[in-house]
Amino acid sequence: MPKPFRFAVQVSALPADAWIERVRSYERLGYSTVFCPDHFGPQWDPTALLAAAAAVTTRLCVGSLVYDVDYRHPVIHAKGAATIQLLSGGRHEFGIGAGWMQTDYDEAGMTYDRPGVRIERLDEALQIIRSMWENERTTLEGKHYQIRNIAKAADLPAGTRPKILIGGGGPRVLRLA
Repeated sequence: MPKPFRFAVQVSALPADAWIERVRSYERLGYSTVFCPDHFGPQWDPTALLAAAAAVTTRLCVGSLVYDVDYRHPVIHAKGAATIQLLSGGRHEFGIGAGWMQTDYDEAGMTYDRPGVRIERLDEALQIIRSMWENERTTLEGKHYQIRNIAKAADLPAGTRPKILIGGGGPRVLRLA
């Protein structure tokens, strides 16, 4: 069965004095989702932007295109995404990738590891995030993350975790997705 075609808009910042009207106009125009990238520089924080957009709309989905796994610990990703899922009434599309923009890493003083290492972290992070959405407690003794008996991110109603979008195009990321 074919799925309906959807249109989305990606924004990295909005007019500070008119952002509410801008986001509501996307909803009125029939866009399915407003996406926000995750880079450093003069753009808004994606988590704050998505939560605010969800709060002033009723049908518009909100999503990250995409969070960089290295910019926030997976526990923080899990908590933020679960909160947006609850605040939006189930309209969150959680996008995450292994990171690609080396200038972001360099400017922030972060180590830009080879792709295989970043993809390993993405894999472990996704295990943690999904578990924190679904289980009362999460433990993971991984190569990159050691999570010990951490509590569920939030009480999401059964079957309502955020949709996951994996960003990337190489064979390893596609297999992971």
